[in-house]
Amino acid sequence: MADIETLPKLALVPLRDGYDPMLGDDVITTKYTSGMPRQRLGGVGSPHEVSVTFRHKAVHQDYILAFWRLYRASPFAARLILDDSGLSWYECRFVGRPSPREIGANTFEFGISLVCRPRPLNLEVDASFVYLYNETGGDISTYLNALEKLVNEDLPDALGSINA
Repeated sequence: MADIETLPKLALVPLRDGYDPMLGDDVITTKYTSGMPRQRLGGVGSPHEVSVTFRHKAVHQDYILAFWRLYRASPFAARLILDDSGLSWYECRFVGRPSPREIGANTFEFGISLVCRPRPLNLEVDASFVYLYNETGGDISTYLNALEKLVNEDLPDALGSINA
């Protein structure tokens, strides 16, 4: 596993339109003709797959084609939205053939599929998030606002003149 900081970084971010991630599935499912299926974990770390499209001007098309030629058989880092709702760096590899095309007015598209290493699991954080979500009826900001009030208002009021 390569360190994300040492990998070559793809500077462009794909379009959200047509962004089609399939998260890695570590669950092995055995289906039966009747009844519920049996499931078990088959390992951890199945890669995510995502089809991405970049839309840009000619200079960026030259960049992405050069980047693909350089790293088409090597890992690289790309900013994607996969394991949560934020843009994060992932170790990726190109799979399949790219589909570059000109769409007019010196604007180009470059489409390709990627496989991406998922971020390490942190089941304690996931369990805490699910717990807070359920306890707040889906409005986690009420919990975070209560903590902010406790730290920034209630604690200084309780300490009074003590300069802590």
